[in-house]
Amino acid sequence: MTAKVSMTPHSDHLSVKVSGGVRSIDEVLDYVSDFRNEATRLGLRRVLLDYTEARFDMDYHDMQELAEIGVQKDFPLYGLRIAVVCRPDDMERQRLFETIAANRSIVYQVFTDPDKALARLMEP
Repeated sequence: MTAKVSMTPHSDHLSVKVSGGVRSIDEVLDYVSDFRNEATRLGLRRVLLDYTEARFDMDYHDMQELAEIGVQKDFPLYGLRIAVVCRPDDMERQRLFETIAANRSIVYQVFTDPDKALARLMEP
């Protein structure tokens, strides 16, 4: 894996920072499984995902496949809410995945402002 991932637990959410190159679906599946397991272990249902230092080499079909695998692995049943902070130049790609995920009952909302992302994540 070329991407680096770090996780920081908080009382009400799990912060996950991904940096470096993300080149494959398998890489994403690895760190998503890791943060899903960590959030479940800690009893947390909210995840703040920081992609501001990540670079993705994935196209539309990769994103569709990733979402389908997430459904097959019962990701929506875990009840996680994910707020993503990304760079403005990556917003179009992340918004596309936001739509793909929403169509599969995965809560994945995208922001460029970390404060707005966290505020939205903490809404009831």
